Amino acid sequence: MLEFGGQDLSDYLVKSLFKEDSKVNKLFQLQTVDAIKMTKCFVLQNLVEALAYRQNLPSGYDDSNSYVLPDGTLLELTPMQRLAPETFFSPQMFNQERPSISQAVLDSINACNIALQPQLMTHMIACGGNTPYPGFTLRLFLQLAPHYPSCTDASFSERDWARVGLAGIGILSSWGMF
Repeated sequence: MLEFGGQDLSDYLVKSLFKEDSKVNKLFQLQTVDAIKMTKCFVLQNLVEALAYRQNLPSGYDDSNSYVLPDGTLLELTPMQRLAPETFFSPQMFNQERPSISQAVLDSINACNIALQPQLMTHMIACGGNTPYPGFTLRLFLQLAPHYPSCTDASFSERDWARVGLAGIGILSSWGMF
């Protein structure tokens, strides 16, 4: 079981972006972090190479590393802040002692009858609040695929955060009173 989720990512970003004694309203902090998560965070396919490259870039080199607050203040995001969803795949990089999401999935599949394991792998659907990060589903597949070489076919859909929310609102609004 994986005991880590989106709220943990939010907590990490709040702590790394705002000082503890910050006078900034907690609700504003959470709204800012949610906006950063939706617009700036992503999952890389090869973390080691990408981090080595990005760590050598001068500060302010890339506009995609900055976020402008409503008051005009510019927050410059570190690679680790933009790559916060990496904690699902490499928790040790964030000083967490727990299995990665791919290891948790493998452990679950391996706990089942061996004859069913390849079928489970081909019928897996990544869904939930953290899967819309760009690169999340592909990275999960790339980490699981070597364990089941017979499973070579996969399809992915990168979801747009805004459309996911609008779809949910549309569905709920059509239900009426329940």
